[in-house]
Amino acid sequence: MCISAIFDWRNFITILGRLADKYGAKPWLMRASWGTAIIYLLMTFVQNVTQLIILKMAQGLFVGLMTISGAIVVQIVPKKEVGKSLGLVAQQAVFQQ
Repeated sequence: MCISAIFDWRNFITILGRLADKYGAKPWLMRASWGTAIIYLLMTFVQNVTQLIILKMAQGLFVGLMTISGAIVVQIVPKKEVGKSLGLVAQQAVFQQ
């Protein structure tokens, strides 16, 4: 957990936001989802700490899943249901940890 916090490149999210505005959020959501899944899969084959640290650094490139999910929810859900929908997205993030 500590290593992922160190290598969590949160500044990359602002760049992702600009790219999502330009090209649409769905491709960036898919990039974050697949990238995270592949990194987790590769972590099952780690044989030493160095490989784990390298994968955790690479995991930082795929941040933004929850941010992009929230942006998509706000765009497609009716205003009356936004709070409930964002709560469900946040709840999923809690149980993912």
